[in-house]
Amino acid sequence: MTSLGSAPIERVVSYGDSMSLAGLRQDLELFEGPFVPGIGQTWRLRDPARNRFFEIGPFEFEVLSDWQYSQTLGDLAARVSGRLKTPVELDDLINIFQFLSVNELLSARSETVRRALVKKALTPEIRWFHWILKNYLSVRIPLFNPGRLLEWLASKTNWIFTWKAGIFALILLIIDISLIIEHQSEIHRQIDYSFSLEGLMLLGLASVLSKTVHEIGHATVAYRMGVRVPAMGVSVIVMYPMLYTDTSDSWRLKSKQKRMAVVAAGMISEFLLALLAIFAWCVFPDGPFRSALFFLGFVSFFVAFGLNALPFMRFDGYFLLSDALDLPNLHERAAAVALRWIRSRLWGLESNDPEPQMSRKMRDFLVCFAIITWLYRFIVYLVIALLVFHFFFKVLGVFLMTVELSWFVVRPIYQEFLYLKSFRKSVRPQWRNLFLLFISFLFVGWFWLASTSVSAPGIARARIELSINAPTAGYLLNLQAREGQRLENGDELALLISPESALRSDLAQITRQALHFQLQSTAANEEARESREAITQRIAGTQAAERVSLSEQELMRLRAPAAGVVRDVLPSAVAGRWVRAGEQLLKITSPADTVVYAYVGESNIHEVRVGASVTFYPDDVGVEPIRGKVVEVDGNAIRSIPSPLLASVYNGPIPSVRGAGGELTPTEGRYRVVIEPDEPTMIPRVLRGSVYIDGNVLSAITALPARIISALMRELGI
Repeated sequence: MTSLGSAPIERVVSYGDSMSLAGLRQDLELFEGPFVPGIGQTWRLRDPARNRFFEIGPFEFEVLSDWQYSQTLGDLAARVSGRLKTPVELDDLINIFQFLSVNELLSARSETVRRALVKKALTPEIRWFHWILKNYLSVRIPLFNPGRLLEWLASKTNWIFTWKAGIFALILLIIDISLIIEHQSEIHRQIDYSFSLEGLMLLGLASVLSKTVHEIGHATVAYRMGVRVPAMGVSVIVMYPMLYTDTSDSWRLKSKQKRMAVVAAGMISEFLLALLAIFAWCVFPDGPFRSALFFLGFVSFFVAFGLNALPFMRFDGYFLLSDALDLPNLHERAAAVALRWIRSRLWGLESNDPEPQMSRKMRDFLVCFAIITWLYRFIVYLVIALLVFHFFFKVLGVFLMTVELSWFVVRPIYQEFLYLKSFRKSVRPQWRNLFLLFISFLFVGWFWLASTSVSAPGIARARIELSINAPTAGYLLNLQAREGQRLENGDELALLISPESALRSDLAQITRQALHFQLQSTAANEEARESREAITQRIAGTQAAERVSLSEQELMRLRAPAAGVVRDVLPSAVAGRWVRAGEQLLKITSPADTVVYAYVGESNIHEVRVGASVTFYPDDVGVEPIRGKVVEVDGNAIRSIPSPLLASVYNGPIPSVRGAGGELTPTEGRYRVVIEPDEPTMIPRVLRGSVYIDGNVLSAITALPARIISALMRELGI
């Protein structure tokens, strides 16, 4: 809804008290609005052709009441002055005329109005260009009239609007909080899963369903309030289709509480959906459906309170705050107050107060609100520009990002520059305030750069890891080592039995005994001298075979090659199990001697320096973070990913593909960074997590131009 005070001003003719007035359009609708303190009774003017609403105050209502009975601007001024018993300024009437003209609320029977409309019609290219710039990120396509659907929904959802449903939601909220605390270790795993292709698809479906429930909530409550809902359809937001509902007729509601109920219905619906989905996620078994419930629950909650509830964009939070403060067009009015304040404090320009009836506290609030809104929108438009840059093919991505930044960021700054230029003779720079502002920008920029950390995936593992493997195939007679057990050099770990070795030993013993018997039987026969020598040699061979078998059996008695801690014991290693040759039974790691390896992307490696402070946060929330220092930065990118825990093909954080030889190859440049913990640290196993490294401000600044040029060249295929 637009108020008269926020309408753009555009002079299309030379005004004077003898200027003839164009009539108002006959299809306009006027109905009573709320009473606003400081203003009085307000009225709502509806343009049915575009389904737009305009709020007018008591003075504008009196002017429009006499509009049809006046021939000229002077005649209108006389009529309104007589009715109000006070003189009326001609400029006030000109302002109202401009408002009606710009918003096309005047009848086309007037020659002046026809000329203005023809002028607009003759410049379709400019209008289309502006329309595309304003709407290519958000386009609404009405599809159907939801009257019957809403009638059915209203009859089936009466129970939701009872106190029992509120008690149920409160109980469910308490249960969800306790369940989330219990399952918090799984949240990190689900977030990592969202970066996979299947996770992104489920995330997209969850967003669509959440937005659908949101819009149905708006429409159902509006219908119950007696508001006409003329259309539902598809809204394409940043090239992503979602449902939308036209509830603009809710401005017909005179009650502020009812209007706020219609606005809040969408967020409340998403919140209830989030409560149900999070509860189901906590109780359902693992699988794709459970992951979909996670995305649905947390996306609904984030969208409801992290996006829609904020009043800095024209979402539900904005309209709630606007109604709560009784300030229609809150953004425009706050911007007008803030611009006047800024121009006065920085450039010494004084202008008419856009809100003379407003209290000092409210005016200060609007200044702060407008500045926060500008900063928030700058960040949002910057993020959208980056999304557009990455989601389209090279040349189009660069072009759309440039257009996005130019139109939504550079253009408002340039318009303010033109305004100051037009009043350059009146500008009196307030150097003290300008200097303080400049210092503030420098401080914030330096603080942001200095506090910026480089994040990267990483793993923490023992510095020394000895793998204990079966030397040959055999049966596991016993396994004495236990997970976490501390060992000394030479401690026995396990005993294996090889049937082949035992068979060879037994055969050697039997053969030796037979040969001894044969040797004794030929002792008295002088003619068998040569035969006795051959038997003696064979006996020596069997004794050597026995010694080999004994050595093999000793090798099957596995002992600790060094002091350490037992880790990663084979879960199926039980007595009597057959083990393969070379099969890993356990690991021995160095105690309290951990090292962390981070794998930093090519775009951030320039910010990492030896000696920088580091914090490693394991994915397992039960393990304390590890703090340390960078001791080594590799100069060459890794050719393969050293651990499957990090590879995306195993749901890890580093995008990767499997090579022809089975190796895990990263799809983008990654550099290994070695981190030494500040204190001796013992970890229960190899841990995956996130590494945060304090960035090098100077390196980041000097490398920024080269990185921008490199990115542009890469996207343009140069």
